[in-house]
Amino acid sequence: MKKLLLFIICISILSCSSMMKNARSRLTFDAYNRGNYNEAINRANQALSRSDYNDEEKANLLFVKMESYTQLGKYVTALGVITYIIEKFPDTEGAHKSKALLATVTNGLKKQRDETGTDL
Repeated sequence: MKKLLLFIICISILSCSSMMKNARSRLTFDAYNRGNYNEAINRANQALSRSDYNDEEKANLLFVKMESYTQLGKYVTALGVITYIIEKFPDTEGAHKSKALLATVTNGLKKQRDETGTDL
């Protein structure tokens, strides 16, 4: 009986942990889809610091973070996140999507530098 109770408690804990992880990811994507890019960045940071994600999940959260920086015109930071995703998680969908957007972010950075006349 004690073993059964312990088993049920373990399953419950694991289930709650998984639900929290999924909720954090969903909140990140929801914020991005609503155009709340600063919130999406903050939610991605919270999710990555509080949950144990696999490489694919981490890369996807970081991709949303990078896209948010791009939407905010923070191309230098976005470029840093792209580089990190590609180097740290090379075999993920997030890395492949990041490679596809590398030219877009680089062009945005060049345009921003031309408009402001400064190195950002």
